[in-house]
Amino acid sequence: RTPLERRAEMLALGADLAFTLGLSMQFFIPESSTSGATLFISLKMLATALFFPWSARLQTVSAVATVALYFLSFALAGRFETAAPGMHQFLGPPIAAALAVAGARRSDRIRRELFRHDAEREELLARLHMILDRMPIGCIIQDAEFRYTYWNPAAEETFGYRFDEVRGKHPFEVITPPGERDTALRSFERLAAGEVLGAGTGENLTRDGRVIVCEWKATPLHRR
Repeated sequence: RTPLERRAEMLALGADLAFTLGLSMQFFIPESSTSGATLFISLKMLATALFFPWSARLQTVSAVATVALYFLSFALAGRFETAAPGMHQFLGPPIAAALAVAGARRSDRIRRELFRHDAEREELLARLHMILDRMPIGCIIQDAEFRYTYWNPAAEETFGYRFDEVRGKHPFEVITPPGERDTALRSFERLAAGEVLGAGTGENLTRDGRVIVCEWKATPLHRR
């Protein structure tokens, strides 16, 4: 965690404990409901576990401090002698604290697992990108509308365009001559239907206007 995140957590913990202290002060008001204050304190611990994006360690500190403040205020206010507390007033806050800590620890584990999977995915994508960039033959990726989303350096060298110049463009705007468009359209329809196309040749245009013959192999990358 960054220093800013840790500072934010400390501020959140301070606000949480201040709120807990305010709730505990209700025990010193003779007209206040003991059961009501107990319920609010228990709900507060469950709410922080659900909605506060802090670590399980801070949730544990919050829960332990809340239970300690609860029983301390309960005793100092004389509620043991005057209110004849029921079992729910003894067991409610500790049970809520245990559930809050268990929930926060589980959330922590899930977050760490998600971060780990994200890191692994990013590493795999970086390796794949490096492989495509270093391929000695041209590799071109298009979206569902067959507009360019990737050209590797070999494709740039073959056709004379930098990828930034063709990004988002359709082949008919760049490398497919008019005489090849009907054939290309039929190929696009087959790819859209999920068919893998074997080797085929066709004429293409380079940036400097030359007509070159290219061999193409194409496969859809989406799942139907």
